[in-house]
Amino acid sequence: MYASLRLEVIDDNVRGRIRLFQAMCREAKLGVIATAFNPPPNRPWVARITGLDEKYGLKREFESGRMDYREANSVGSRGVYINYMLDDAYIYDVSERVSRRSRDRRFCRFEMGREIRMTKEDVTEWLKSKGLA
Repeated sequence: MYASLRLEVIDDNVRGRIRLFQAMCREAKLGVIATAFNPPPNRPWVARITGLDEKYGLKREFESGRMDYREANSVGSRGVYINYMLDDAYIYDVSERVSRRSRDRRFCRFEMGREIRMTKEDVTEWLKSKGLA
């Protein structure tokens, strides 16, 4: 069974303006200024946990979502969403911006379309029970 997860892309318009500024700086040979204005990592993301990893702790495969601009305001700073279809058989690592300054990072799985949050210890135990550890 699959579950739907919808995450808002807050301030997506800021990234576009910064990229435009960087391109203009590169064209004008102002490389130092262009590299000083890197866009903040503001896009939400979802990764499927596939096992344990010696270097990073957990092996992950990033999921691709579908952008939805139907509710976006005129500049795209709010109301832009990424929709993910996620399989109930896996655990996911989710990073979501909940405001302009804060982010919610969590492990979760889905049962009957409902999200269930998990701790890292729960994830490790689940991986061991499935023989993926």
